[in-house]
Amino acid sequence: MRIIAGEFRSRTLIAPRGDKTRPTTDRAREAVFNVLSNQLNWSETRVLDLFAGSGALAFEALSRGALQATLVENNRFALHAAKENAAALGVQQAVRQLPNDVYKFLQSPARGEFELIFADPPYSDGRTQTELPELIFANGWLAPGGLCVIEHRAGQAALAPKGAKILRELNAGEAGFTILVHQSKENISQ
Repeated sequence: MRIIAGEFRSRTLIAPRGDKTRPTTDRAREAVFNVLSNQLNWSETRVLDLFAGSGALAFEALSRGALQATLVENNRFALHAAKENAAALGVQQAVRQLPNDVYKFLQSPARGEFELIFADPPYSDGRTQTELPELIFANGWLAPGGLCVIEHRAGQAALAPKGAKILRELNAGEAGFTILVHQSKENISQ
């Protein structure tokens, strides 16, 4: 697993031990980041990586210039891998790791803290299509105009909750992605 572009291009990331996580492939990350790069100003982007695993999605964003990344993960092997990856890239100051259950974490209200949210739950998680996006948008985790990328099995899709619009859906191998945009009140009336 390698960083695709930016400051850390071609740097190798380690994956967590065991089979509890499923790292997003380089090809799939490249497809997603091609879309995101046309939508975001990386130097103004704060990232929330849910079900972070090794942190590959967050580290790819940091490589492209994102300000900071918060990784939420409850697997100890994944947390260790992400910590080692942050140290290897020298970005420990820009990374905050939270050893939490994602659904419990998202139940707290937020204030639009992030311009980009990645969510890569296990494909077997039955809450991916509705509950996960609903919690993200209803509890205010995403800034107005921000993007939320939900990974799921190819051929499925996450639904857009109130305040969100599907910007793009894409498939890359067995992975599918639904990219949602947070519609501020100004965007909705246009």
